Formats: sequence, structure tokens, C-alpha cells
Amino acid sequence: MAMTTYWDLSEQERAALTADDVQRYVDAELMLKGVLKVKPLEIEPEPNMPVPVTKAFVVRFASKYGSMDSGVAFATLDAAQAFVALRPMNLASEYLESTSVPYTKPAIDSEIAEVPIFTEEAKNAVRADLKRGAAIKASNGKRREEYTKAVAAQESALSGLWEDWTTCREEEAKLRAVADTLKDYQRTAGDDGIALSFLAKVYPAALIEEAAKRFGFPVTAPTSTPNSTFKGAGSAFGEV
Repeated sequence: MAMTTYWDLSEQERAALTADDVQRYVDAELMLKGVLKVKPLEIEPEPNMPVPVTKAFVVRFASKYGSMDSGVAFATLDAAQAFVALRPMNLASEYLESTSVPYTKPAIDSEIAEVPIFTEEAKNAVRADLKRGAAIKASNGKRREEYTKAVAAQESALSGLWEDWTTCREEEAKLRAVADTLKDYQRTAGDDGIALSFLAKVYPAALIEEAAKRFGFPVTAPTSTPNSTFKGAGSAFGEV
């Protein structure tokens, strides 16, 4: 049994398809274009950064850039307060005449903040988990990149099919509008010849003939006058 593709259908048959109907021809279209169908994106769960279970009391001092850690932390609040009571000085440097000059300045507006932090042992313990997490993130990033490329290739391969379907439906709608208008005119005029002559005033002859072929109505109305074939605006029907 031969495979039927979207393009094996007539224009009228393609216009009659619904979006779901067209979707059934997608696999065949991708086969014709030599493009793989995109599978759902599958990514590995990415582990969260471990949360420190230890806390330390960090001494901070004010600076022109805002609060700045002193680089010193203590296990207890008392120890941190004792450190601040020693009135430590900040080490700084300044370029004077292209020369870096180190100096000390009083550490002012100190504060003590309790922050979660790893001990060195805990930091070393989570190294393997972080390494595994980094590998998973890198793998997921590669999968997302490949998925994006595959989706773009699939959309490109199917763009002609969907564009044609849209064009067919638009053309079908135009032709159907001609046929529907003729029915309205026939009901109003009660005469096919008069209806056709008025139809010629609002639609081009070529469009009427195409609609007639599509929907099977004659473009020659019964009349008592011989050779009164409808030829569009200005035809043998004359002005009505």
C-alpha cells in the first residue's frame, strides 16, 4: 500500500482538512524532507546547592563601597564582640604619584552578622556532589541546545505544508463566498440569469468561473435568448 502524502491530495481536498487532519501528514512530510521528528525534551533533575548546616559570626566594617566583610569569622558571638573591642584597623593602599602606598585606617561602624557557612571539612565533602551537579547542568544545556536546533529544523521542513494549507483554506473561503453570494442573489432575484449578471458586478469573471468549477454551478443561465452565455461584467445579460 503506497504512502499517501499531503501533496497527493487535490487543492480542494487540502482545503477541507482540519488542523488535526494536517497533523496526520506531518510524519510523512518529515520523511520526505529527511528530517527527524522532534522527541520531547528530556532533562535530568539538577541538584540544588547544598545548604550549610554550620553558622559563624562574621565581622563587617563600613566602607565607601558599603558593608564589607573583614575576612574574619568566629564560632561565637562573644568572640566576635571581643575582636571588635580590640579596635582593629583596616589595611588599605592608595596610588600616590603612580606609587602604591600601603597604610592603615580605623575600622568604623562595625557590625556582626550570623551567617550560614561551610566548614572546610563540609566544603570538601560536597565537592563530589557539586561536580556531579555541574556535569548534569552541562548535559542538560547540551540537550536543550540540540532540542532547539531540532525544533527549528522541523519547523522549517513543515513550513511549506502549513503555508500551503493556509493558502488553500483562504482560496476555498474566497470561492465559497462567490457561491454563497450567488445563492443569495438567486433567492432575491428568483432568476438564475439575473443572479449571475449581478454576480458579475461584484466578482471578476475568472474568480466566478473558478468557483463554478469548485462548487458545480453553471455560468450559463437558462434563457429564452440563444447564445446568452455568461461572460462576466458587461455580458449578454446587460444591465439589470
